[in-house]
Amino acid sequence: MSLSVYDITVPVMVHGLNVMDDYLDHAQALERARRFEPGRILGERLASDMLTFGEQFSVSCNKVDAHMAKLMQRDAPAPHNTLMMYSA
Repeated sequence: MSLSVYDITVPVMVHGLNVMDDYLDHAQALERARRFEPGRILGERLASDMLTFGEQFSVSCNKVDAHMAKLMQRDAPAPHNTLMMYSA
């Protein structure tokens, strides 16, 4: 059986994005349970020298974009610095 680079990388990236989606679901549930304003947890840090929770998600998504572009032999897109927000 032959494996391609796609077979090795894309499922791992999809799994990682699904895990991040689960983290967001848990954060949203915690906000509801503790009656925090929506999106508060996205601005939190575990340590003062860390990126915020939302910024870490943004960096991760930018890395997936860059890796996929490289896999498709295209120029990497400019990193997005999109403000993360919860949708109801």
